[in-house]
Amino acid sequence: MRSRSLGVCAFVLACGLLSSRPLHAEEGKLKDKIVGVMDANRDGKCPEDLMAPVLLDICEQQVEVMKNRLAQLGSITKVQYRGIEKLPNGVEAEAYKIYFENGSMMWLATAGGDGKLNYLWSPG
Repeated sequence: MRSRSLGVCAFVLACGLLSSRPLHAEEGKLKDKIVGVMDANRDGKCPEDLMAPVLLDICEQQVEVMKNRLAQLGSITKVQYRGIEKLPNGVEAEAYKIYFENGSMMWLATAGGDGKLNYLWSPG
């Protein structure tokens, strides 16, 4: 698998290639948190109640870029849980395909013991 350019619309806490695992039928647990972050980013905000400190810091550095990108994509029309991806560090992340009025994006997310997102990444 080739590495992909992260582009300007990625929150990154870890780098590297992802190894795929089969899609899972069950629903992921982080859908509402990811949508909450997207909605906040669309308004130019980073939700402290949904993000761990390191991810919050990254968000604050990139929120204007995300705000502009999400404005281009339009409203969320569908969120599809796609299963689990094992990250290079061994952590399992939930994978979601998010459909917007004007496009779609894949997102990977994990949460810490406090329930806050500590990893939220899109390949672009």
